[in-house]
Amino acid sequence: MAGTLENVYADALFEIAEEENSLDITMDELSGLAEIFDGNPELVKLMDVPTVSIQEKKKILSGIFENKVSQTVFNFLNVLADNGRIRYFPAISRRFREKYNDRNNILEVTACTTQPLSDRLKNKLTDKLASLSGKKIVLIEKIDSSIMGGIVLSYGNSRLDASVRMRLENMRRSINSIIA
Repeated sequence: MAGTLENVYADALFEIAEEENSLDITMDELSGLAEIFDGNPELVKLMDVPTVSIQEKKKILSGIFENKVSQTVFNFLNVLADNGRIRYFPAISRRFREKYNDRNNILEVTACTTQPLSDRLKNKLTDKLASLSGKKIVLIEKIDSSIMGGIVLSYGNSRLDASVRMRLENMRRSINSIIA
């Protein structure tokens, strides 16, 4: 049900933002709210407690978000509170982002490396990915020392693993298949 629920809410908000010509603002605000909710799991839990009335939940939302986000996004949060759906906000926000990216021909690519990429490498990588995909690339950098070197690219449901860890794992498998 969560899959259907997140689509219904994300689609409704997307349609409203599209009608109001506020897709960019709504996307920015949802990203900011996602960070707030991710950083404050106790807020999400509080908004999900059945003993806290809807009016109290809306009062909490008002105290935190009113006049800090657009009226559209604020109203959306209130609809989620009215329907006991705040806990689905992360999934709804992700689905909205997917629709937004599709609409704007954007491909989000996560680049996992052991240390930050230089500006030159970032530009080279985004240019290459843009030419291959035909889309505008938004590069998200992650640092993970466990890959030991190289790079792991993730986008959509695809993953390209050119890490030292993967190369060593492949060599181990190859040696094990010879020995076994």
